[in-house]
Order: sequence, then C-alpha cells, then structure tokens
Amino acid sequence: MKSFKTLRMFMFANIVLAGLSCSDNDPDKEVPPVYNITVQSTDKGMVLADSSGRTLYFFAKDADGKSACAGGCLTNWPIYSKTTLKIDPTLTSTDFNTMVRTDGSKQVTYKGWPLYYYKDDAKAGETKGDNVGGMWFVAKTTYSLMIASGQLVGNDG
Repeated sequence: MKSFKTLRMFMFANIVLAGLSCSDNDPDKEVPPVYNITVQSTDKGMVLADSSGRTLYFFAKDADGKSACAGGCLTNWPIYSKTTLKIDPTLTSTDFNTMVRTDGSKQVTYKGWPLYYYKDDAKAGETKGDNVGGMWFVAKTTYSLMIASGQLVGNDG
C-alpha cells in the first residue's frame, strides 16, 4: 500500500512539473516590441498614435515649426513628449524628431509639426479633437498638404 501512495505522489509531482513547464513565461517565446509611435485605425482613418493607441494631433497655428500652443491651450492639448523615440517600422523614423519648446520642455514632431494629445480622448482610437475650432486635426501620415494658419508677411513687413 505504501508503494502505491509513493507511486501516486510521484505521478502527481510529474503532472505538476509538466504543467509548470508549459507556462507562458517561455524564455524562447519572442515578446513583440512596444513602439511609442505607431499607426492606429480610427473613425477618421489611420492616424498617428502613442503606444497605448491614443490619437495624436496637429495644430494649424504651428505653421513655422514652433508650437503656438502655450498656457491654457496646453490644458486642453497636452504635448506629446518622449525622451527616446521607438518608431513603428511601418513608419519612416526620419520623419520624427524632438523640438525644444520655449518653456524648455521637449515635444515630439512629425515632419516638423509638433504633436499633441486632446484632453477629451480618454481611450485608444478616440478622435474627439479632430477639427476642433477648425485648427486641430488628427495626425495622419497620408496628408500631402497641411493648411497652416498664421500671419502672412508681405512687402510692408
């Protein structure tokens, strides 16, 4: 009887060990990389997004490559900032850069356009900030022309 109990314990231990060896923590299993700039499918089409899928935006007043959003504007439109950019390989990494704002903070840019969040976009894929005030637009890689809004300077200076 004692050998039967020993045999059952041995079999039980082997079953437990076999189960543990089949865990999801397999060191040979490749972990997909996490990019802090990617493309997200939304109701406005494919847009630039952060690693959690939050939509990024352009501001038409940023016509000269500098951010025109400051003070209270930043409450509604927080800047998108990362110290190290990890770009999705489906995007062209040289299109992205970081600029230094007048307050000394760093902001990520796409083709020279500073990138922002919209405060009312609470979850991935939301685009509530698109066309707000006719000045804010979801950041798309397919834009061939951005319409800027700024003071024109003519012959009179």
